[in-house]
Amino acid sequence: MIKTQNLQNAKTQDKSKDQNNQKIYNLEKRLEKFFERIIKLCKKCPITPITKRIIPQLVASGGSVPANWAEATEAMSKKDFIKSTKICRKEAKESKVWLKGLKIAVNSSDPEFDLLIQEANELTYILTSILTKTDTK
Repeated sequence: MIKTQNLQNAKTQDKSKDQNNQKIYNLEKRLEKFFERIIKLCKKCPITPITKRIIPQLVASGGSVPANWAEATEAMSKKDFIKSTKICRKEAKESKVWLKGLKIAVNSSDPEFDLLIQEANELTYILTSILTKTDTK
């Protein structure tokens, strides 16, 4: 398992909040909360020919973010850590695309769409920062 300063810093970069409006300072918990919120949002959406395609994609990419972070934190080498973190970042970006598409597909004004899109952006920035600070030499 890689113990890097960047991994330690990642735990303090988190600004997400739990159900009691308390800040979540652990990146792992923030990623899990992101996935949980995606599932709850998808469960509220009507099933149409369009959403029938988008929802599984969104759930898959949203779930891949915390799953790949779990892999990164248990990496056997720095190279494995970087690879898993890059996949995590890629899936966060993909989730943003599917969230935008689902919002259009259901013609929703639910603020949770915009909040999750913003969260996907913030997670992407956090993961990019971790990758930038990780010595890739």
